[in-house]
Amino acid sequence: MNDLNTNDVDMNDMNNDLQSVSTGLKIQPGAPIEGRDEPEDQDDIVYPSTIAFVLVHLVCIAAIWTGITWQSVALCAALYWLRIFFIGAGYHRYFSHRAFATSRAF
Repeated sequence: MNDLNTNDVDMNDMNNDLQSVSTGLKIQPGAPIEGRDEPEDQDDIVYPSTIAFVLVHLVCIAAIWTGITWQSVALCAALYWLRIFFIGAGYHRYFSHRAFATSRAF
């Protein structure tokens, strides 16, 4: 009877062998990536780029002083619905599900 312990294959060795064949590199699990800073040295927020984002959202507070009309609420609701529809029906369904075919210009 065959003993299973003698035929066991170390999956890490097998994966490393496959990766070294395709890329020529041996990858050690858990090995640090060279050239990367320590996590505490990294800052994921690019502060100059956030200025425009924050200002656009703060400008909405100006509605307190300028007032809100029924026309502006209707326009806001219509544009919101239109935007959600086109993101859902167009962008998401095309790129995620390939639900329809379209030209490159789209």
